[in-house]
Amino acid sequence: MEIVSGMLYGTWGGMLLCLVGIFIGTAIVYFIVRRVGTDFIQLFFKKEQIDNIRNSKLFKDTRKFELLLFVVFVLPLVPKDIFIYIGGLSPIKPKKFLTLATLSRIPGLFITVYAGNKLSEGEFLTVIILIALFLVLGILGYIISRKN
Repeated sequence: MEIVSGMLYGTWGGMLLCLVGIFIGTAIVYFIVRRVGTDFIQLFFKKEQIDNIRNSKLFKDTRKFELLLFVVFVLPLVPKDIFIYIGGLSPIKPKKFLTLATLSRIPGLFITVYAGNKLSEGEFLTVIILIALFLVLGILGYIISRKN
């Protein structure tokens, strides 16, 4: 979606479109979870996954959990979905969570939207370099997430 947005609307138009979509989707999930609770999350994730996060020391320490969320959202290729759902159960205020979950994605989002824009302009070498950068960042993110 991000690459196609860059191809169709350019880097800045594609980024704006994606950020609006990310914000709206995150807000919907966050507020549904706030209202319904764990039962809603269990439609998508195993109870054990949810319990592991909720019972972790990081989840119980708001500042550390916010830092973890930032790291998860800023690094490309690190799975983010469960953290959006779990965010609705956290003590983090809606404004802070939505800001964190939306704005911290800008670096990875920029790379993919920009790559889409360059792809549409036929600049394939630039796209290959960006994909390589994205993969390196993703691998680093994966390694970091596995250590925590």
